[in-house]
Amino acid sequence: MSERKTCWNDEHLDVIFYHLRKKLKIQLGDNYKYTTTSCFFKTYVEKTHTRYYPAEPAIDLSTQQDHTESIAVAKNEDAIANIIHRFCMPAGLPWYMLDEVYVPINYGKEFHWVLAVIVLKEGLICVYDSLSSKRKKEPTIEIQKLAVMLPTYLSDNGFYDKTEQTDWSSLEAYKGKITQQTDLVNEIPFDVDYVQNIPQQTSDSLVKKANEGYTSDNGDPPRPRKSVIKEIDASAIVTLE
Repeated sequence: MSERKTCWNDEHLDVIFYHLRKKLKIQLGDNYKYTTTSCFFKTYVEKTHTRYYPAEPAIDLSTQQDHTESIAVAKNEDAIANIIHRFCMPAGLPWYMLDEVYVPINYGKEFHWVLAVIVLKEGLICVYDSLSSKRKKEPTIEIQKLAVMLPTYLSDNGFYDKTEQTDWSSLEAYKGKITQQTDLVNEIPFDVDYVQNIPQQTSDSLVKKANEGYTSDNGDPPRPRKSVIKEIDASAIVTLE
């Protein structure tokens, strides 16, 4: 992670999040349970959201075009389902067994990562953003898409039917929303809360540090190059009999 003029990318985040999942599996007696998603989760969400909520007025597509788009959306929905059920997440747990899910989200245009924590029992997304003081009060478009699509993903994958660990319908966040017809729970987005009192950075600090060879958001310069250790002369080695 300390390569010159290189900031963290999705591969770095995936490695860190894998070890977080591994840590939970080792801590068997811990009552607080969580998992993480891959960095691609945000991409899957955006691609399916575009299909359900197109930004531009719908245009007539040919049968072939519509079929092609439907297949692409289905593949992204399958990827989301696999993450929720833990099929493709090494050392992970199914979401119905958890309290929270950590989602890394990259704001590509801003050269910036945030952490979205899905609090499943509260129908809430907590956002940890070191640039939140620079933003307007409303959530960013990436967070809005996640909040809108999450209830549909959970409902379509039978999340609310899994009551071995939690009776979801009895929780305050879901009372009156989970019935035989799940349309109501699908129509209500997750709430979004930006976590306050976390360290903040200037909007362009990471870009400057990347260009100058810094690899993190602290004031430390890059690590020095490894020293070269000279080979020891064999004749200088003393052997004890």
